Amino acid sequence: MTALQIRDVPEDLHRTLAEQANERNISLQKYLLEILEDSARLSRQQKAIQEIVDSPSLNISHEESMRAISEGRRELDERAERLVQHIQQNDN
Repeated sequence: MTALQIRDVPEDLHRTLAEQANERNISLQKYLLEILEDSARLSRQQKAIQEIVDSPSLNISHEESMRAISEGRRELDERAERLVQHIQQNDN
């Protein structure tokens, strides 16, 4: 693993972070690592959400969505019907 050093941390910030770590019964190092991991995870999630929001495929109307769902269901029904017919023909 890589070591990371932070200089010039204000004393009151250090004290607050140490107190928060102590409240969780973990070391300050472990607590700070958890904060960094949470921050990185949140950043990745925010980027993923923004990509979804910016996706042009989401810029469709409610009617278009419902039509696509209906078409998909109709296709599944037709495939199921063909499968049933195929099974019935092979049973005869």
